[in-house]
Amino acid sequence: EVSVMLYIAAALYDEAIPFLDRLSMKKNTSFSHFDLFSGKDALLLLTKTGAIRAAAAVASLLTAFPPQKTDLFLSVGTAACPDSETPAGTPFLLQQITDAASGRTFFPELIFRAPFARAALTTVPRILTPEALNCLPARAAEAKSVQCGSLWEAPAAPMLYDMETSGVCHAPLPFFYCVQLFFCRAVSDHGVDAHSHSPNDLRALVTECMSCCAKELLPWLIRLHMLRKAPPGLSQEEEDFCTAAIRALRLTVSGAEQLRRLLLYLHLSGSADLEKMYALLEKPLRMPCRAKKEGLSYLELLREEFL
Repeated sequence: EVSVMLYIAAALYDEAIPFLDRLSMKKNTSFSHFDLFSGKDALLLLTKTGAIRAAAAVASLLTAFPPQKTDLFLSVGTAACPDSETPAGTPFLLQQITDAASGRTFFPELIFRAPFARAALTTVPRILTPEALNCLPARAAEAKSVQCGSLWEAPAAPMLYDMETSGVCHAPLPFFYCVQLFFCRAVSDHGVDAHSHSPNDLRALVTECMSCCAKELLPWLIRLHMLRKAPPGLSQEEEDFCTAAIRALRLTVSGAEQLRRLLLYLHLSGSADLEKMYALLEKPLRMPCRAKKEGLSYLELLREEFL
């Protein structure tokens, strides 16, 4: 029986090397369907390229090694970026994942302060040349939301492109809650020109790009796992604020869980500023929100302010 804390999925061995090294992982020969590596409290799966193949690989792994309620799932890899000013190796956590073929979009729940900036990603069926990439959007669609009763325009996230993530993001959903899923992509190129790099150079570049991800992500995820395994208790003041805010914002069960985890994270990091939180929610605390959408906009406001 394998003790698991963290499930990791990567398409290519070259993307996985920094994680294999840091976690001292070795090949697991008991899982014959796909390449699997085991380490102390971690499993790393190589899915190979393609969304369908990646989905099948992840579902097969999680069926064979069912996760516990405190386990986390991490999808890592590289992606192309149309913005030539974004350097290769720049890591992002994905806040929006779209499948180009179906148009279906998934929104990971990023409720904790993260080590990387956020980006959106679209999964495409083939490797993109620089010419093809230049024809695609460099930013996600502009998003409008409600802040304190007025419309505001959220800054558009950088757009990345790869060949697997839309398959990977849906396969774990029967096994994990959304807050247990994390998708990280490092920029590897601005379109692949097969004539400018040798295969060996491209493989070395991919590994180098993932090194920063492994160095920053693994300690962060270990802290999150400890938080889920033995969450600290809120102070009485924080509990009172949480109860009042849930009622005032008319939060759903999911929204209430997000607020509580935000407060737990801030409690753990010592940065819970209740006075500022009360000030931000002054209006709904005096007159509760009439619509759930309005309440969610205030929850997003808290996240933007403190994460």
